[in-house]
Amino acid sequence: MPRRPSSRDGFHFAIICALPLEFDAVCDSLDEVWEEQDGKLGKADGDSSYYTMGCMGNTPVVLLLLPGEGKVDAASAAASLRSSYNKLSTVFVVGTCGALPNLLDESEVLLGDVIISEFVVRYDFGSQYPDDFKPKTSIEDMLGRPNKETRILNAQLKTQRYRDKLEDNAFKSLQHLQAKIGETKHRGKYDYPGAAHDKLFDPKYRHKHQDANACGEARDRISRRDKVIAFEKEGAGVWDELPSCIIIKGVSDYADSHKPKGWEKYAAATAASTTKALLLHHFQDTQAKRHSEDRVFFVPFAENYSFVGRESVVKLLIDTLSNKRKNRVALVGMGGVGKTQVALKIAYMVESNEPECSVLWLPAFSMAGFEQACADLVRKLNFPRTKDDDPRELIQQHLSSEHVGRWLLILDNVDSEDILRGSESVQGIYAYLPRSRNGQILVTTRWRKIAVDFAKQNVIEIAEMEHTDAKNLLHTSLNSEHSMWDDQVVNELLHLLTYLPLAIAQAAAYMDIFKVPIDEYLRICHHSQQDMMELLRSQYQDDSLYDESQGAVATTWLISFGQLQKYNSVAAKLLFFILWIEPQAIPRSILPDVGSEQETLRAIGTLSSFGFLRKRPEQDIFDMHSLVHMVMQFWAHDRGIDTRMKRETLRHLATIFQSDKWDKRNLSRAHLPHVLHAFRAYRQIDPISASSLGFWAGKCLFQEWQIKEALAVFGQVVKIQETTLAQDDPLRLESHRLLAIAYQANELITEAFMTIENIQKSEEAIMPVGDVVKIEIRWTGKYSKYTAGGYHRNYGAGAI
Repeated sequence: MPRRPSSRDGFHFAIICALPLEFDAVCDSLDEVWEEQDGKLGKADGDSSYYTMGCMGNTPVVLLLLPGEGKVDAASAAASLRSSYNKLSTVFVVGTCGALPNLLDESEVLLGDVIISEFVVRYDFGSQYPDDFKPKTSIEDMLGRPNKETRILNAQLKTQRYRDKLEDNAFKSLQHLQAKIGETKHRGKYDYPGAAHDKLFDPKYRHKHQDANACGEARDRISRRDKVIAFEKEGAGVWDELPSCIIIKGVSDYADSHKPKGWEKYAAATAASTTKALLLHHFQDTQAKRHSEDRVFFVPFAENYSFVGRESVVKLLIDTLSNKRKNRVALVGMGGVGKTQVALKIAYMVESNEPECSVLWLPAFSMAGFEQACADLVRKLNFPRTKDDDPRELIQQHLSSEHVGRWLLILDNVDSEDILRGSESVQGIYAYLPRSRNGQILVTTRWRKIAVDFAKQNVIEIAEMEHTDAKNLLHTSLNSEHSMWDDQVVNELLHLLTYLPLAIAQAAAYMDIFKVPIDEYLRICHHSQQDMMELLRSQYQDDSLYDESQGAVATTWLISFGQLQKYNSVAAKLLFFILWIEPQAIPRSILPDVGSEQETLRAIGTLSSFGFLRKRPEQDIFDMHSLVHMVMQFWAHDRGIDTRMKRETLRHLATIFQSDKWDKRNLSRAHLPHVLHAFRAYRQIDPISASSLGFWAGKCLFQEWQIKEALAVFGQVVKIQETTLAQDDPLRLESHRLLAIAYQANELITEAFMTIENIQKSEEAIMPVGDVVKIEIRWTGKYSKYTAGGYHRNYGAGAI
């Protein structure tokens, strides 16, 4: 739906009705009714009429119910309407009429048919003589000739093709109206009464009259004299008062004083439906051409006909922008999620559906780019400009004017606070933004803080695509050579690319350029992280990109990270830790201490704002995008700082993960996947921290009855400690003992006894002779009775 005009000048069409039932039919045909709640539109001084505003399709209309029937009330109301709405181009008089049943060309008129005026004759304007009534026919007494636009419409209506098209569209509008009312308590209000109730009386049939209605003979006499086909009372009063008047009436009787029951509401509905069909399919096109000369469409990218999905986001944006009070709206999402494409879709939808609205697009990735775009727009608008004029100020002044009309300004890539807000010495883009009741600004940004600061509650988030939409995007992005594909392979690829639009488009471009089948591309991705990273770094050219670097998934995230580092170093420090643990199910409790609680919360909020973290509903647990996780790891590797980060991660985990107490079980369980990942991947970087971390991880695995995993961990721990700890170190001895228990639990009894024997030898070597019996007693009953001849196996369980 269109936005409600900000002033009465935004209305170019009006509909006048004489009867309440005619008014109801038109109101029911409106697609939206705009209540005048705040009185901002108002009306001209001295205008006592009451107006109803709404729209038919994308066309705003103002609706007026006359205080009474007849041309006097019609003329008075038309004059008031013209004074309040002085930009009207066409006024429709819509309602019911009486009609001639048989026309001069021998065609038949039935009840419910619609009559559209070609001209109007005042059949009651003249002199009454004793034997006859003589109408005045001098030039000055005749009503004016229709204007050119109305004459063009009349000429088109005389063609079979245009008339058939109008009939089809009017019938569809009537069906829509009947279905709409059918869902209310007024069901059946506008239903067709049936041919059985369409009765025609002989013109010579005489009636007694209590009013001024004429009989059938009078009807036929006037028709022959003035070549008219229908009779109504208001058109003559409006015809000369307004620039263009079109009378559209549904036939409810045959102008013979008979009023068949049930036909008035149906006839009013057919007239309203025909009016709507004309507005939607004739005047809307004409109006669009007229407004296209006034409005400006300044968008640097061609329309993307391959755009798929995003219906909910697009609808939410359109609904939000349809409320003119929401003059600032923000679309926020991580890099590569498709914000620019959605904004581009909105731009072309507004151009198509709102012909009176200008659409302007300015990039905000740099002040230089913003200024250059403003200069280009100044040239397009043909503004007089001196060398000292700042194009940014010229655009601001122009759009801030109340005389410009409605506009939508799209600021794309507002990702830097420095560029948006500026500094003490340099003004940012914000200082050059226009302020007007006639305009709205839509920004796209990766940073939620910018979105909220700019648009307050009018923030719309966009995430990765749904599976079906992602599949359609891949299909439309690939050429026909890839038309045959394996759904399982496609699903696996989309999952690997995390349903990210930029990653999908980049993959499709790569496959097309190098003629790589989908299954081969997937194999390359799986071959190694290095291969996957090279694919993510590859660039592709697209008409909606400012430069080729924007076509690389890796690059767009590194740009986001650069902004993050600049804005919040504490958040960057947290990110450096998160890079080296698992990217999913990250508990808040595992994060390192980076300052006060407020600083930590601000850092987490910043990471979430940039899209690096996503908080799970009602949990203190976060997830990181897996592709971002990998890209940032390679970023650290390229700069030679990955080893230091891994070491710091190991040491932090070794510090916080030192308990196997039952009351800490839930916390340990949440930390365990991340601890195991770090231990397995980075244990050689810092063996001492790794052995401590592995020791506690193994004990927790025992608690979770993950015996095989515990055995593998303790095996690695013991191996590390053999080179890092002394033979008599208590931690080393305890690790051997736990390894023995793990062997036994896995029914590797020989390995268990061999490990016990190694412990025995180590303890005998460091303890006095008198203490050896204590050692034997310590092990007796747990695993076996130690004898000089070897081991007697006992399958009793050991205890930790």
